[in-house]
Amino acid sequence: MKSAEGFTYHPHTERLVQWAEHEAPIMNLDQLRPTEMRHSVLDIDFQKWHERNVDTWFFDAEGTFTEHDHLDPDSDIVRHVKSAREQGFIQNIAVVSNKRPKDDTSYQKLAWWAHEIGADIVFTPLDKGDRKPSSRMMLKAMHYFGADPSQCAAVDDKFTAGILAANRAGIPSVKVDRFGKEDLPVDKWFTRPFEEIVEMGLAKTEPEDGPSAPDVELPLHYLRKHREESSIFVQAADDPGYETRHKKLTPAVVQLSSRIAGYGDCPAVRLPQEIEDAIPPSWHRPVTQPARDFIAWYQGKLDDIDPRIREKYAQIMYEYGHIVADAKSLARPLILGPLKADAVRDRKYARALALHATNIWADATDGRDKRRSKRGPNRLGGWMDQIGDKIEEYQSTSALVDVGAASEGDVQWRLRRNIGITGIRLVCEQFGIDVKAVLSGKIGTGAEMSAT
Repeated sequence: MKSAEGFTYHPHTERLVQWAEHEAPIMNLDQLRPTEMRHSVLDIDFQKWHERNVDTWFFDAEGTFTEHDHLDPDSDIVRHVKSAREQGFIQNIAVVSNKRPKDDTSYQKLAWWAHEIGADIVFTPLDKGDRKPSSRMMLKAMHYFGADPSQCAAVDDKFTAGILAANRAGIPSVKVDRFGKEDLPVDKWFTRPFEEIVEMGLAKTEPEDGPSAPDVELPLHYLRKHREESSIFVQAADDPGYETRHKKLTPAVVQLSSRIAGYGDCPAVRLPQEIEDAIPPSWHRPVTQPARDFIAWYQGKLDDIDPRIREKYAQIMYEYGHIVADAKSLARPLILGPLKADAVRDRKYARALALHATNIWADATDGRDKRRSKRGPNRLGGWMDQIGDKIEEYQSTSALVDVGAASEGDVQWRLRRNIGITGIRLVCEQFGIDVKAVLSGKIGTGAEMSAT
């Protein structure tokens, strides 16, 4: 499906979009809606934006104009942005990134990215409350340039980070596809699948003109007033976190024309207290915070279990843990796999994802149950686990092929990959290297079902 702007949406089905919007609501989708969606920064028409009085741009870095953890930004994007600035379409540029300069290497990357893209300043989180999707860093950038929201625009590769932060700050935004293939593991396996669902939900609803209205109106008139009346900067001597942030940084490296606010000779930017007071605490929470809260709650419930019950459970698992483990290993290919495949073919994706989560739980705990039993792990159980994995994943990917969400090549590639990983594990174990099973393959399958 293509939008009027020519943006290609990922394949999706009516059922999954209904589930994403209604059965599993995480937030109002309008809070995540960008003003524009483009494949790349190269596709942004800065001249058109300039005609709308937008000349101040806030760029995310990794995944937007440079690959994750790479040193050099994309040369074509750099030329495109610099050309727009030379022609007067861009007056101000800030890099607004969640990447923090933890050491000399990360500091130099941020500084180099800013130099290459022509940024006037870089904003990174000085504390947890600064991280996107909080709007604080974008508000600080507006404050620094003395710009009104209507003069600014943000570019980011994540709905749940920069786009949400921009909407909360009341400024327009451009969502671009992730640049490059590299990614943080948590983004690759959790955030990106959720982003796929968001994108599908947005594709099914009518776009709005301009950015979505923020759920809390901020007193943004204080930005310009405060900038004109007093200093907006926090010098090192008055910055309580300055020394802590610089502990692992070499002074000679940091002092080299720092463009990173709060580091070296570039002072931090202070927001007016009226705006700080108006920012809701919930804005500082990541979109995945509800899931984290649930895990913490669940762990707390486990900790509250009566010690006598725990002791009894440990005795049962000592006697019969091997039976429980074998039952979980057999249930995956014989019960969970077929049920999940049928749910995918019937377009019942919420049920399929629930069964998939159950399968991950069974795979994550069968080895532990085996080790708790008096018989301990054995080679037969190991082979049952490995073969069961291959059968169950073949069932899942075959179902994805049947609904047009994957190709036969995908199935063959996954099967060859999993067999290869198993072979590597077996070789490592022969040399006495303990290679614990990982769940990335199963999480990847879940991501594919989420993106169907």
